[in-house]
Amino acid sequence: MLEYSGFKKILNPIVNAIGNHFSVNSENIKLLIPETAVKIVSEISTTLEKKVISLKIDIATRLNRSILGINAQLIIGGRINLFTLGMTELKDKHTGIYIKNMVEKELEKYSIDIQQIYSITTDNGANMISFVNLLGSEIEDEVIEMENENFETRDHFEDGVFFDHNFSFNKLIGIRCAAHTLQLAIKDSIKNADFNEFISDARGLVKKLRIPSLMLKFKDVNTKRPILDCPTRWNSTYNMLKYLLECKDFSSSLAEHNLDYYFADRIVTLLLSQLSLAEAD
Repeated sequence: MLEYSGFKKILNPIVNAIGNHFSVNSENIKLLIPETAVKIVSEISTTLEKKVISLKIDIATRLNRSILGINAQLIIGGRINLFTLGMTELKDKHTGIYIKNMVEKELEKYSIDIQQIYSITTDNGANMISFVNLLGSEIEDEVIEMENENFETRDHFEDGVFFDHNFSFNKLIGIRCAAHTLQLAIKDSIKNADFNEFISDARGLVKKLRIPSLMLKFKDVNTKRPILDCPTRWNSTYNMLKYLLECKDFSSSLAEHNLDYYFADRIVTLLLSQLSLAEAD
């Protein structure tokens, strides 16, 4: 990629501005990327050393690949700082024990002791809850072992984190993601056959309205094309319905020549009622 003429037009001004005989090509990039990665890991490791941290863990799946994302949060100078520790591809079944092993492997790269972890935020998946419980049990076992041998427990990692100096955090706190909890609650509240059919009809109409041949027609009537929702994001479904309602007149004009674009009164009625309820909430 670095040798493509088009990319060079973008890259060369940056390289020239850096100066000092700096260059980037297809050969030295093989060394620059690993060297930079090692430097970043070292800097983060130094920052997190003996600090109390909170983790955020999530898994994203796209195009048959699953990626485990791990973020660390900590307070520095009264402010919350966020560090991305890794984006690791998962190649096995997403069980709680497998996730725990992958997370511990990533923490080891940064020399992070599991006793530094105050809390972990995850979604409501059973495997994530299992992972937090497994890691929590491991931490508790280590704390008990250290206490029995008269070693300091994990309270010694960082002083002055809590206002109450008698506060002990020898138990890992698992936090369920509020956004995901809200998503599940809304999904349960609208789980009925009529509404699901209505959403399916609305989604089908949006797909028809988004074909390339209609793009210019939307511009001609100064109307935004409706967006297609992501079923796992309730707010995107809400936005899809809202934009679809704004396309009612445009869709009706298309239906005069093609019934595939027919905007049924039932959809309008349901749209208005559901949107008004959502806005009231």
